Amino acid sequence: MTPSQHFAIADALNFHATIGRFGTFLTFVASDQARDVTHAVFEIELNTMGQDILCKAMDEHFAFRAKEEPQRDPVVDAQGVVHSTQELDQARPLVTIFGPITVKRRAYCHKGTANLYPVDAVANLPTEKHSHRLREIAAKAAVIRIG
Repeated sequence: MTPSQHFAIADALNFHATIGRFGTFLTFVASDQARDVTHAVFEIELNTMGQDILCKAMDEHFAFRAKEEPQRDPVVDAQGVVHSTQELDQARPLVTIFGPITVKRRAYCHKGTANLYPVDAVANLPTEKHSHRLREIAAKAAVIRIG
């Protein structure tokens, strides 16, 4: 596949902000400004811009998943209660190794009970605000500090 074909697919799937950030990244890499800075400054800029691209890609990926999320009927909780009311675009924050994103998904509701989010289980999302990988990195850093 050519780069143009990859961009066309990403564009068709509404990854517009990721494409825009990547275009800005490439423009910077090839610019006079990039040639005029030290290696250290260039490395910092690439890292910052790269993290921003990856964060936006993850954010847009979850937006894409939400749009494509299949309807599940029936959804039943552990107590056997059927959650038949659905609410689209329920948002929750998730802090990833790339930065914070918003995960939107379909909620299955029943009055007086906690909402169910089957896609959270499918994606193995943590119940906590911080991603599994970010918590793993923090735990390893804590062990190194203690050790």
